[in-house]
Amino acid sequence: MTARGVPVTRHAPHRMIRLGALLATVWLAALAAAGPAAPSALAVDPPTMTARVLLQGHARLGSWIAIEVHLVNSGPSISGELRLQGGSQGGTRYATAVQLDSPSDKTWILHAQPPSFGQQLEVVLASGTQILLRQKVAVTIHDPSQLIVGVVAENGPGVVGKLSLPAVQNQQPAVIVPLTVADLPARIEAWSALDRLVWQDVDASSLSTEQLAAMRGWLALGGRLVIVGGTAGIGSLAGFPDDILPYRPSVTVDVAGSSLTSLLGTPPVGSADVPAMAGELIRGRVLATSGDRVVAAQTTYGSGTVTILGIDPTVGWVAEASASRSLWPGLIPSRSDGTVGTGDDSQIVQAVSNLPSLALPPLGGLLLLLFGYIALIGPLNYIILRRIDRREWAWVTMPILIVGFALGAYAFGSALRGSSIIVNEVGIVPGAP
Repeated sequence: MTARGVPVTRHAPHRMIRLGALLATVWLAALAAAGPAAPSALAVDPPTMTARVLLQGHARLGSWIAIEVHLVNSGPSISGELRLQGGSQGGTRYATAVQLDSPSDKTWILHAQPPSFGQQLEVVLASGTQILLRQKVAVTIHDPSQLIVGVVAENGPGVVGKLSLPAVQNQQPAVIVPLTVADLPARIEAWSALDRLVWQDVDASSLSTEQLAAMRGWLALGGRLVIVGGTAGIGSLAGFPDDILPYRPSVTVDVAGSSLTSLLGTPPVGSADVPAMAGELIRGRVLATSGDRVVAAQTTYGSGTVTILGIDPTVGWVAEASASRSLWPGLIPSRSDGTVGTGDDSQIVQAVSNLPSLALPPLGGLLLLLFGYIALIGPLNYIILRRIDRREWAWVTMPILIVGFALGAYAFGSALRGSSIIVNEVGIVPGAP
């Protein structure tokens, strides 16, 4: 078949169809090859971050807080740093280097000062200039005179609900904070917001070595630990060392209400005997006895005190209003009767900024630079331009001289110490009797 003398084949449309089918087959094969790879790439989860302030976020101005940051990474390795922003000094940034391998599940503890204004800090995970994760954590700032009582108990709400502390004139009401062992910091600086600690029915051996050392320091600086009886038995106190306890409970006995008059006042008529942890006095003074055994005692540790109350103050007639009003004020006195003397570290940033090694540059070099600048830009520049009869060039030579001397001054300062990194450290040495 011809059209205007040009031969046309009848099979051309079939070739086009076969070519299209071939291209479609290649395209589908490419999709099939890439298909398994795409889900695997999407299956890699980004890193996650969970941050919180220990002691349930309670703090005082001038003190230190501990921020626990939990990072989980199942993707590529990350090298960067954790940053804290929003502390007491607006221009201050707290940071620590982190290395997240693949996979990794790590926890960091950061320390910073609480913000002077606002109720939150921002935790940032950064790698170079890239911000990978950020999270805001809440901080509750308390008045310096406000009493803060922590309660570590198996039944925290039960103890908190029974605490009856009288109001103190011209002071805010005491704050009762339910805590767990995980809420207790591992460094003494972060304990400074806590005034009193009540412990019941929680195994003391769950305290880490660092937490126990921090508790010792907190007690030595004026903290007060009150250990009360409960249902866990005497074995729950095995983790407390003997040198901080007034007595080591070794047996459980039934105590008559009349033996507890010094603590609870006159017991109600027909009051039943109550079980109590008993033992022999090691140190301190006796608060109550049952026969020849001590069931309540108190001892000093540094500037602080440790009290063991062998009975459970949250059940039975002991928990009633009249007995409770007599018991708790004696065990947990107001803040005016003793505070934790950790000091105010709010000026520590200014102390670090004071660089005693940074001296003024040599006076001779400064005078040479100053008088050389005055002489060259003034009379010498004028004399030279007048000699060559080009005084109109002053519009060009003066800016050049100014820029030249500015660069010279920068080079002079850089040669002295401009490119040096100066590390200034401040040591904090807590002392206790």
